[in-house]
Amino acid sequence: MQRPFPAGTAMSKLCIKAYALADYDESSYIGQIYLSINPSSFDISYKVTSTEELSTAASSADRKAQAAKEVLGNSPEYMIPEIKFSNILVDATGVYHQGSQQDKALLQNKDNKPSVAPYIKALKALIYDYHDWANGPAYLKLEWGEILPSNDSRKEASAHTFNCIISSMDINYSLFSFEGLPIRAELSLSFWGRSPFRQQQNWEQSAVRQELVKYEYHDIQQGDNLGKISMRYFGSLALYLLLAQYNGLSSLYELPVGRRLLIPPKRVLLNWAKSRRQKRRLGRKLRKTARDAAKERLRREMAAAMRRVNRRTL
Repeated sequence: MQRPFPAGTAMSKLCIKAYALADYDESSYIGQIYLSINPSSFDISYKVTSTEELSTAASSADRKAQAAKEVLGNSPEYMIPEIKFSNILVDATGVYHQGSQQDKALLQNKDNKPSVAPYIKALKALIYDYHDWANGPAYLKLEWGEILPSNDSRKEASAHTFNCIISSMDINYSLFSFEGLPIRAELSLSFWGRSPFRQQQNWEQSAVRQELVKYEYHDIQQGDNLGKISMRYFGSLALYLLLAQYNGLSSLYELPVGRRLLIPPKRVLLNWAKSRRQKRRLGRKLRKTARDAAKERLRREMAAAMRRVNRRTL
């Protein structure tokens, strides 16, 4: 059975790097992960379409996917390439060479038993899960030999890197141990490329664009509650109290129907709460200092009064 090429050769393992901001600067670097085994095949989709086709697609059920692509030029319209990796094998049976000790550690659970679950969890957390600074999944950079098409227009960028975001991640568990642990799985990963034209024209402003966070509005309807609203926009029930405080609600249970709530990004809400706590701590410290100063002043005045009384007595 053919084994994957070891790292450092002409066909090293595919590396996925994640960044929090669209400028792919090292200051926003989150982390990286190597595919356990290189994909057996992958597809690159280049598309050219007309303005009429774009307008038709925008009004169809595929509108969300179409809107995520960026258009280059005027006529014809060049769509951003898409890449799909199929049949990515993740194997913890020991049949395949896994490279470094770090790679092997991700193919064991906390009891040191073979399992692909830790690796898949780490991969999903890096490329798919929500990142506060990115307001969604992380911005990704794929690096793999001389195969990938480069869409990074910066001079310092390496020749074969593909800047993208995740569009789909499919997992098929195909083998289990006697203990019920998954020891083999097949992955399919699809990525939407990012526009080299847009990078070239607006590279310096890209980090600034990410800082222009998006606020949303929610009109309270009959049957709404803060827990449901918090789960809908933040994916967690833990922020319902902060959301109520942010909007100045007087009651957590009796929500005025028709009132419009301002829903900030999760990062903004947490920073607001942190600033609020810091202001409260500072206020308590100032009040304590004022009380201590008042007590000290009162003590001195009482001591002076006692000295005057003692002098009169003598």
